[in-house]
Amino acid sequence: MFARLPQLAHGGVKVLNLGSFYKPLLDRTDFRVQLALAMSLLCFLIVATLAIGASVVGEREARGATSEGLVGLAATLADRLARGADQRAGMVEVLARIEAIKPVLAGDPPAARKLLEQTLASIQGGRWFRFASADGTVTVAAEGSREGFSAGGRSWFEHGLQGTIVEQADELSYSLSGLAPDGEPYPIIDLASPVRDANGKPVGVLAFSLNWLWAANLRQQTLNRSSQWQTKELWILSRDGRMIVGPSIGSKPYSDAVLAQMLDQNRGSFSDGSKKDRMLTGFAVMQDRPSLGWIVIARQPEAIAFATAHHVVSVILILGLLTAMLGIVASLYLANRVSQPIMKLAHEADLIERHSVEMLPRVRGSREVVRLSSALRALILRIGFAEERTAAAELRAADAATRLSDDIARLRNLADTDTLTKLLNRRRFLDLAYEAMDGFRETGRGFGILMIDVDRFKSVNDRFGHPAGDRAIQWVAAKIIGSVRPNDLAARFGGEEFIVLVAEISMEGAEELAERIRLSIASEPLTGVGDDLQITVSIGVALTEKSDVDVEELIGRADLGLYRAKATGRNAVVAVAGGTPARRVA
Repeated sequence: MFARLPQLAHGGVKVLNLGSFYKPLLDRTDFRVQLALAMSLLCFLIVATLAIGASVVGEREARGATSEGLVGLAATLADRLARGADQRAGMVEVLARIEAIKPVLAGDPPAARKLLEQTLASIQGGRWFRFASADGTVTVAAEGSREGFSAGGRSWFEHGLQGTIVEQADELSYSLSGLAPDGEPYPIIDLASPVRDANGKPVGVLAFSLNWLWAANLRQQTLNRSSQWQTKELWILSRDGRMIVGPSIGSKPYSDAVLAQMLDQNRGSFSDGSKKDRMLTGFAVMQDRPSLGWIVIARQPEAIAFATAHHVVSVILILGLLTAMLGIVASLYLANRVSQPIMKLAHEADLIERHSVEMLPRVRGSREVVRLSSALRALILRIGFAEERTAAAELRAADAATRLSDDIARLRNLADTDTLTKLLNRRRFLDLAYEAMDGFRETGRGFGILMIDVDRFKSVNDRFGHPAGDRAIQWVAAKIIGSVRPNDLAARFGGEEFIVLVAEISMEGAEELAERIRLSIASEPLTGVGDDLQITVSIGVALTEKSDVDVEELIGRADLGLYRAKATGRNAVVAVAGGTPARRVA
């Protein structure tokens, strides 16, 4: 209803009272027409709301799905780059450790050169395979390239003397700055591993480079395997934000502030570009290889990403308008059928209010009106019982909630426990280990990991059967529990393998604990199996280090110690610190 406007005279213009036209118009208009107009207006409002809502939701969903896909595409390429570099680094490390090759590298340049050339030819994207002696002189190189060159001071040589490395090539900075000679694919990654003599002293570094074509091929393969990304751009940026693979090599497409945010978030998405040519951008930092720190960028124009959503909105708008027009016709017909019985029902309902009638009379006129009348009568009858039923339902719900809480607690205990040994299972142990690693980063309170494996366990199952094997597993678990401290965490890590997390302990203390576990098992036979079964275990020990990226790296060092204990005779404890194991024999 419009408010009545005062009539004002100003400059010869008289403001009219709109209510004087609106109210008489309503009075002369049939209810059916008013209802039809109201329903038509509602149809148009619904169509407009649906179109706007579909546009907002569709664009938001398209943005989310496309951004997620772009991030996934960038992460895929980042992972392939890291894994490809790691595989080739492993090859260099294995080659550097082969004893038969060491004298060839040191004393037979022609044979060594031929070996390096054959290896280089078998590796896609490889460039400049060389061996530098301990003084930094490149004594042998594939195809004789740069032999006699002094590598002293070069990052790959200095770091390669310490251990196997994967890092950004020194030459990459010159290439991206336009200072390197043209005409050949420039190196982007250096891989190196020390060559040691029988005493473990480095006698040189075996090094290898991956070139630009290797990364460009991985980029193209990633795009080819994802046909839905044919409209996408895929870039590789160096750690300082310069283009390694992309449309403008050596350029820096993002500001330092944007690069800092990407490095801080590791992966995510954002929009960039002008308002007309906005681009959805997903990125992923090579977290597995922080020595590289490269950023992979995947981009797509927003106009393409949102094309489907905009088309859907157009279809909804057209269909909605057609539906609204049909609604006008239908509303005129329905208004005539509905208005009279409804008015009668309203009149009878008004009598209940005016005369305190306790029951609504039956009103006829259409099937729907009869049903509505009956439903209202039934509602009046049910009101008296509503509070009583509500109270009873609340009591039942409280009782059911109590039972459900007890059931959940029992299920949670089963989900966290190994059924055979009653130790923690692998999943629950890893959850707690992640929490311990987070605490180490925040407070500096380190912890140790003991990896324990039953020696020659397969022979127990083969000779005495699986029931005897299960009994042996339970016996070893009991020995471990009897040896560790109350605040240590012990778990069955899988099969015959166990793992222990010992909090706030030194390397000497961890070794002593591991030795105590080993002796408690080795010093006493398992009775009741054959002629009393003698069981031994091998144990790997590792402590948290500031360089640990995650708990898997710590577990990996302990697993390396376990592997060395197995390889050097079993029934032993081997501690690993900084990647250097020292065997402790029983």
